[in-house]
Amino acid sequence: MKGTVRWLACFCFGVAALGYGEDFGSIGLGYAWLHQSGNRNAFASRYDLSQGLFLESLQLDLRRALAGFDRFEVTASGFGGDPFQHASLKVVDWDREWALNLDYTRREVVLPSPSLDLALAGGAAAGTSGPADGGRFSITRWTSSLTWDGWKAARLRLDLRDVQRSGSRLFSFYGLGAPYVARTSLDERVQEAGISLETRAWPVKVL
Repeated sequence: MKGTVRWLACFCFGVAALGYGEDFGSIGLGYAWLHQSGNRNAFASRYDLSQGLFLESLQLDLRRALAGFDRFEVTASGFGGDPFQHASLKVVDWDREWALNLDYTRREVVLPSPSLDLALAGGAAAGTSGPADGGRFSITRWTSSLTWDGWKAARLRLDLRDVQRSGSRLFSFYGLGAPYVARTSLDERVQEAGISLETRAWPVKVL
């Protein structure tokens, strides 16, 4: 993730340099230092914080840098720091015959460790070291749409969506009169595609 943030930073500063001082938007970059004390596993399982470079916000309007577009906007936030990242790209050509929308979101989840449940159930003494967390998984969504509006009779649109959940999680269960902890892997993916044709003369939309 840090490599992605550095690549985005280099891209943004390179685009800003093309304008020779013109205002193309805003970029918010930072570096976080982390100092912690006490139970490191308890801290990590609740906050999932680490030090490093992060991209707080990015808003760019590149119409003046790239000719031939009526709209060319890039936005991003949360990369490298927050458990929720978002990025989007909106492009419309000068004649408004076609438009592209691309949206990316990623949510990271850290679950609490089940070792406390085992201790309360009598399977382990309080304070016994256990897993650092109860599992980590992420949900990533890509959505995009491409619209062609250059035909007088109708408008053609293509929609794509990709959703993926990956990672692992721990859960406690009881067997043979004793509590246990098991790990299960998460690897789920859904891909969808759709084409629609919307006529101009008649209120008809074919999906």
